[in-house]
Amino acid sequence: MCNQLNADELKVLVDLHTANEEEPLSSDEITIIRGVLDMANKNVGQAMQKMESIY
Repeated sequence: MCNQLNADELKVLVDLHTANEEEPLSSDEITIIRGVLDMANKNVGQAMQKMESIY
């Protein structure tokens, strides 16, 4: 039977991979995974960049 992990548990798993010296995940992959997991807790205003910072 397969266990399902919630977002917080997945973050812990990613942190474990980060702490491991034999990283099976690249730093870019870790950043992307963390960003995706954090998106569920953000509204549009928190995710967007202000126009002044883009141009």
